[in-house]
Amino acid sequence: MSAVGLLQPEVRFPLRPGRGEVALHAGGFRHPASRWTGAERFTAYGDVTHLQLGHRQLRIGTRQGVWILPRGWFAEPDGAERLVHALFERIAEEPGARAQLAAMAEAEQLLREPRGLRATPLAAALCVAVFALEQWLGPVVHHAGFMSPLLAGGGEPWRLLTANVLHADVTHLTLNVLDTLGLISTSFGRWWSEPGGQSAELVDEREFRYLSLQFGDDVLVGATALGLTEHVGVLRGLIGGRVRLGPWKDRLLANPLQVAEAYLARGAQAA
Repeated sequence: MSAVGLLQPEVRFPLRPGRGEVALHAGGFRHPASRWTGAERFTAYGDVTHLQLGHRQLRIGTRQGVWILPRGWFAEPDGAERLVHALFERIAEEPGARAQLAAMAEAEQLLREPRGLRATPLAAALCVAVFALEQWLGPVVHHAGFMSPLLAGGGEPWRLLTANVLHADVTHLTLNVLDTLGLISTSFGRWWSEPGGQSAELVDEREFRYLSLQFGDDVLVGATALGLTEHVGVLRGLIGGRVRLGPWKDRLLANPLQVAEAYLARGAQAA
């Protein structure tokens, strides 16, 4: 059998009128590149870094960016699921498929891992309620709950807890509520990659987490995070220090959540 006979045939996934289609070819696939212009893009299977199928949309992560296909765009109800299945089949036949699929699985696993105990919306609501009570009753609320080691050790142990729900002003309250809900956002450097650069993005709709990395050559030049405050210092260090990532750039393109590991590996060498 000839090499041509071994190639899988082209497979098309029709989208609704005006949205075009997704077409799988031998070395990659053609897909919409913009929600607004109708432009198309060709992406090689080897450039896919992750596939995230959510309730509302399919996110296709690549070394050049993340392409979003809303479920409502597909002409068939199961079009998104069948596309993901077909993409995995094509990726599995690519050179280096084992390493690529392992990196994709690792990224998916990191997003699905439980984040452990965290404050619930009830705690955020309690902060708002106490602040409203303080505005209504005045300083008496603050006097009854502020933290004082002397008073806490002298028979008023509740201050160890009540001090956590007291706030100086609306700004203080707002920041703490956002942090409690995991909605604090941070941004450093460029919002977009440098000309000719690359970007990586991960979205965790279930946990309301988002991370976007922008690269110039093998240097991280920008980052935006939502609900991932544990990476703030690392992102600032990598961007501000213009740390050369070397082989870690490809690892971050495949899994942006490895920024701490990249910082430890490359930042130590730069120092």
